[in-house]
Amino acid sequence: MNRYDVSNSEGGFMFAPSAQLPKLLSEFETKYLAKYTPCSGMDKEQVTEAIAIVHVELILIHPFREGNGRLSRLLVSVSLI
Repeated sequence: MNRYDVSNSEGGFMFAPSAQLPKLLSEFETKYLAKYTPCSGMDKEQVTEAIAIVHVELILIHPFREGNGRLSRLLVSVSLI
């Protein structure tokens, strides 16, 4: 395998199947983004919890081996606005 090959798993963790992405993203938006963002008006503990929950749920959906950290940091930045 060369460094450009992409698999659907890493370290035994299976990434979300591409066919499920529209459904998973829709659920992510209604269950997590709508509830936990934006973070304005939250105290420090609430913001920490909201960011952690949204981060984990996004990582579980993100179907790629690379880029999930950058995408998560961008989401956090936007959530705090």
